[in-house]
Amino acid sequence: MPRSYDLTGTPFENPDGSQNFYNNSIEDNPYWTIKNNRFNDEINRFYGYAAINYKINPSLQFDYKMGADLFSTFNHGYDQVGARGGANTTANGAGGVVERRNNFRQINSNGFLTFNKKFGDFNTTAIVGNEISQIYSNAAQIIGRGIIVRDFEQLKNTTALTPTNSSSNVRLIGLYGDFTVGYKSIASLNLTLRNDWSSTFLKPNNSYLYNAVAGSVNITELFPSLKSNIIDNIKLRGNVAKVGKAGLDFVYSTDSYIFGAAIADGFGPTISFPFGGLQGFTLGDAAGNALLGPEFTTNKEIAAELSFFRGRLGIEGTVYRQDSKDLIFGVPVSNTSGIGSVVKNAGKLSNKGVELSVTAVPLKTKLGSWTINVNYTQFKSRVDALDAGVSNIFLGGFTTPNIRLVTGDEYGQIYGNAYQRDAKTGQMLIGANGLPIITTGVQKIGNPNPKYLLGITNTIEMKGFTLSFLLDIKKGGQQYSRNIADIRRNGAGAETAEFARLNANGTPATPYIFAGVLANGQPNTTAVTAQNYWGNSGVFAAAEGFIFETSWFRIREASLSYSVPSSLLKKTPFGSASLSLFGRNLFLHAPNYPHLDPEQNALGVSNAQGLEFNALPQTRSMGVSLKLSL
Repeated sequence: MPRSYDLTGTPFENPDGSQNFYNNSIEDNPYWTIKNNRFNDEINRFYGYAAINYKINPSLQFDYKMGADLFSTFNHGYDQVGARGGANTTANGAGGVVERRNNFRQINSNGFLTFNKKFGDFNTTAIVGNEISQIYSNAAQIIGRGIIVRDFEQLKNTTALTPTNSSSNVRLIGLYGDFTVGYKSIASLNLTLRNDWSSTFLKPNNSYLYNAVAGSVNITELFPSLKSNIIDNIKLRGNVAKVGKAGLDFVYSTDSYIFGAAIADGFGPTISFPFGGLQGFTLGDAAGNALLGPEFTTNKEIAAELSFFRGRLGIEGTVYRQDSKDLIFGVPVSNTSGIGSVVKNAGKLSNKGVELSVTAVPLKTKLGSWTINVNYTQFKSRVDALDAGVSNIFLGGFTTPNIRLVTGDEYGQIYGNAYQRDAKTGQMLIGANGLPIITTGVQKIGNPNPKYLLGITNTIEMKGFTLSFLLDIKKGGQQYSRNIADIRRNGAGAETAEFARLNANGTPATPYIFAGVLANGQPNTTAVTAQNYWGNSGVFAAAEGFIFETSWFRIREASLSYSVPSSLLKKTPFGSASLSLFGRNLFLHAPNYPHLDPEQNALGVSNAQGLEFNALPQTRSMGVSLKLSL
């Protein structure tokens, strides 16, 4: 529907309750949806912790902390007869009711003994402890499709019920030790050792040991003569740490499972069982692996902490390298085997990066101060190896586009079909009709990883007022955007109206010529219409046309607060009071990502980035805060 068509005030419902909408086979009238497709949810949550501390003697104490987070949710959705879209139940116009109940319970326990003792100029601390974490979740859903009586929102008022249920229970038990020795304020050495037992894996892989060593030396304490009006502090530190991980992504992946059968092609309706009074089950597409074990990451880093001009300038820099092995993935296998993938410890990744933080106070007077904090991050993550015989691993997406791991390339590249290009010049190959020729297979078309990230926080304080704002800068990175493509191929973007659609005689105008060459190497001179240029046979004929660069500059957040002087609160019961104005996502400039905010990901919180499929716009929030304390 064009944005110029205003539905406000137009009839959206017929006397019988059905939709009154000109596009009566595909879309729902939004006003009809608001009235007829309903959704309610309820959340109940309890969380908290209890802690004890007991000093056994001057050098030894015991600490114990136990916390719990428990919550349950209930959702009820109703789709009216005649709903055409997916809505709550994807009932294809028959109407439906859905009810979901979810329960989550996380319990953490941590108890440890701490020994502190000073031996001359040496300070020692030793810790031994036990940590237990258990996470339980349960989800139950019933979808009823085929409403019998309109507006009677009961599951019994449907002709077909589809129940589903899932649950998981994960436990991690750890024993750990930590030893630190420090010499005056000059140097320190820290050693850690930990063994975990995870319910995710079978014996003996469920038990895994890892350790770390870290050290630091304060150069200005070692050589006090270095201190001056310019140099305050110079400290160097480094560490090597190995960490084992079970995670929650592959719980119960040591076995294969049978699921309720369903048949679908991704476009038409899904055929679900029971069907025709018969039940059907099928082996899951992903096979489990009894030999599955933990992932391991070794981190090596060197850092420096510098302070100058009596605290007016601070610099902290870190150079690091992370090497991860035994990473868990669903490794593809031939579908002729009856399955599509096997869960394995199948990957090695390396990540190199630099982190730099600079804090400066360029202005400091009796009236106030101005502090600037700059954080710079640059990293590159590379796929070093995959399982034997595996050229790539599919992380998410579709046949085109998708996100893959490919040996020797950066992590999570975007793959899809592309424009064919001339082997000599690299220009697009154009057909006799003036439109691009598309590859039959897929290839790398984008890299979602940024070149660097930069955050700049300014804080200005003066006479009780504090102004703070965060500038967020991202350079590089690409994304496949379905939203931008839809805006342009539906003619809703201003750039698509650069030329008139029709000539003076009423025939379609042909103002566009694709830059490229014909198969014989000659330049393309065939002009095409705006519809062909911006449509699915032109710019958006290949997934490559959906790729946009995502560099941005934004005001991520800002706040202005005022702290009431304590002298004004003497006759009140309050010890402090402050009033604040705040906002988030206040400004965005993304020069190569038109119309929308590129901070989106169709695959949610996952290891795969770079795909956007009709995501909702980002929100801008503003508010007022009043804080009072006794």
